[in-house]
Amino acid sequence: MHIENRYYIRPGVIEVEQVHSSMVGNHNSRSERDSPTVEAVKKINTKRVVKKLRRLIDANFVPGDIFLNLTYKKGTSITLDQVYRDLENFKDRLKRRYKKRGQPLKWIAVVGIDAPHIHIIINKIDNFDYMTEVPWKQGFIKMEPLYIEEGRYIKLAEYMVNHKAENEKKLGIELKDRKAYRSSRNLKHPRMKRVIINEKTIIRKPKVPTGYHLDVNTDVEEGVSKDTGHHYRYFMLIKSERKKE
Repeated sequence: MHIENRYYIRPGVIEVEQVHSSMVGNHNSRSERDSPTVEAVKKINTKRVVKKLRRLIDANFVPGDIFLNLTYKKGTSITLDQVYRDLENFKDRLKRRYKKRGQPLKWIAVVGIDAPHIHIIINKIDNFDYMTEVPWKQGFIKMEPLYIEEGRYIKLAEYMVNHKAENEKKLGIELKDRKAYRSSRNLKHPRMKRVIINEKTIIRKPKVPTGYHLDVNTDVEEGVSKDTGHHYRYFMLIKSERKKE
């Protein structure tokens, strides 16, 4: 059995996943009775999307950037497609206003059909009056500053990704053609590095490189996955601040 070390690298953060490798060895070693159920696969996929979104937020936004909640006037009857169209119109108008200031707009968004609304993360720029210049006229605007929570945006990512399942439940259909979130094309993606190691070589404690420390707000996860039946370990490394002389 081989383990794949996956390093997700972004400024000041290295996430390490040690998981069963699909690149080496027998990929069909598990019996049919051990194969994950449809629900288990869906759970695995959702968890993967949450991690991807959390890393994307962490790589592109900083504390003080903005989390917007755009709602509609009470009693508004609207389709999911129309909410998506309103999202497109909103971000296009906001992009033009950022461009006039010589700044790019970075964004990540989800929509909800139950009490129709849009959640969108945007980068904050100087000399922009967000109380009056955010181009949303369909209802109300709530603004919150981003902050680094435990797990570095894990709760925010889970909240946003869950909107797809909530929309499916509300509409009674599976939205296979809809992604869990939408984002601008100018976002940076964390660099991912893979290293194959033998499972026997995994040390008991995570190896921490010089200049980093284990994130005290993120538990080291390790064991045998109930979903896949394979060994795994996960931990996060944070770059240590230099002591002032």
